[in-house]
Amino acid sequence: MSASTRSPTRALPEPAKNVTKHAHSFHADGTAQDGSGREFEVDGAAGIYGNTDGQGFLDKINPGNAVKANVYFDVPKGTKLKTITFKAGLFTFADDAVVTL
Repeated sequence: MSASTRSPTRALPEPAKNVTKHAHSFHADGTAQDGSGREFEVDGAAGIYGNTDGQGFLDKINPGNAVKANVYFDVPKGTKLKTITFKAGLFTFADDAVVTL
């Protein structure tokens, strides 16, 4: 699929704060869901180039600190997203975070 035939990319500002006692890496990994139950993956390349200095791409966040970055989804024009689910990661026992829009 060429870049000219792709759907518009939607940016959603998403702050992430480390509320634990240890530094953690942040990477916006997850899906967005619309009212019909369709799931859209994060557009990682857009996130790297669409944020100042690559913010939100593998940022190390120390306890109490936060990072604010846009999270990008490749969605059809007119799509109304209902929720975003951020995956907790492979090496954690934490639950995924679900954000209602």
